[in-house]
Amino acid sequence: MSVNETTGAEFAAKLLQGVEHEHLRAATWLLGSHRDGFWLRGFAEDQELAQMAVRP
Repeated sequence: MSVNETTGAEFAAKLLQGVEHEHLRAATWLLGSHRDGFWLRGFAEDQELAQMAVRP
């Protein structure tokens, strides 16, 4: 499922699989629901940001 084939809420739910941190879940849901995931999709497509997200 690609970033553009889902609603913002569906994309947020996919990203949150296995995430237990309450604040991270809330922020992701907010970004997923605002403008059908506009900001969440932008972050997902930013390769530099994606590389930083996997660092400890």
